[in-house]
Order: sequence, then C-alpha cells, then structure tokens
Amino acid sequence: MAQKTKPGKGLPKAKSHLPVPQAKAGLPVKAGALTPLAEARKDLDGFYKRIEAGDPSTLPAVREALKNEHMRELLSLGYILQNALARQMFHNHTLASEAVMQELKILHSELAGPSPSPLERVLVQRAVICWLWMQDADLRYANARQQEGGLDLDLHEAHQRRQDRAHRRFLSAVRTLALVRKLALPAVQVNIGGQQVNTMAATPARRPV
Repeated sequence: MAQKTKPGKGLPKAKSHLPVPQAKAGLPVKAGALTPLAEARKDLDGFYKRIEAGDPSTLPAVREALKNEHMRELLSLGYILQNALARQMFHNHTLASEAVMQELKILHSELAGPSPSPLERVLVQRAVICWLWMQDADLRYANARQQEGGLDLDLHEAHQRRQDRAHRRFLSAVRTLALVRKLALPAVQVNIGGQQVNTMAATPARRPV
C-alpha cells in the first residue's frame, strides 16, 4: 500500500524576491501569523502610503529607486501626462488606454531613433504628446457626431477649430524636430575641381518625420 504523504511534503520552498526586512528566515510561523511574503507585502504597502503622505524619511529609498531607468520613465512628466490623457479619452477603460500607451511607446521609439540628443528627446516627447492631443480632438468630434440630433453649426465649428489647433501644434513639433536634426549635422569640406565645397555629413538613416 502506498504511503500517504502530506500535501507539499518534499517540495522545495518557494523563495520570495521581495525584500523582507522583518521576516526571520528559518523560524517556524505561528498560527495566525503572516507568512514572510505577506509580511513583506504589508511592509511595502505601508512604505508606499508613507511616500504618498510625503514622509521625508522615505526620500533616500525613493532616490535609490529613481536610479533605475525604467522607474524614471514611468514617473516622468511626459509619461504621466500621456497616461492621464489616454485614460480620459477612453473613460479609464484599461484595455483601450493600455493599447494607446503601447502605441505611443512605439511611436516615441521610432521618432527618437537609436541615439537621440537631449534636445531631440525633449522634442520627440513633445511631438508624441501633440500627436495624442490631435487624436483626442478627432475622437471627440467623431463621438459628438454620433449623438442623437447631431451637431449644430456652432458646435461643428468649435470641434473643427479644436482639431485645427491640435493639428498645427503637432506639425510645429515635428517641424522643429526635423530642423534641429538638420542643424545638428556636421559640415564636411570636400574638394571638387580644386574648389572646396561645404556639405553635410551623412548620418544613419532615420524614419521620416
């Protein structure tokens, strides 16, 4: 007859990758006590609440976390603005707003290219935000036209003005980005028929703006 074993007996214990500052490894857990993982989560929840409350004692840990590139990206003003606008566009619909954020990430990467300068990064972020505002204006107009009774002439023109302003801001952003890239090209002198001619050095191919 096969010997009965207790569930989980002989299996390796799962290890938590979260910091457990108060957990005592190797000691038995008393009945009703928190497991190390649950205790760590409780500690982290309390830590985040202290951050939100403005506790200055959390600053060293916050500054250490911001050394991470991905953390800085998630907490950047540009990302916060994009996320807020995407959620407003779709009334906090998680799937739709996350799909927009992924599209913005791809657009940002394509516009920035492999090695953007600091100024290019700022302009690319601005172009992406202006693109999102432009889509928002178009979406508002499309939704308004579907309402019962349609739009009167004044509302129709108001939406058109909103779209035109958003479109002009987007074009201004991409033109400025293109101009900065053009001016950043180094000049190179070449000899043609004994005469020196200044030309622009070739750069790696970029996606057209």
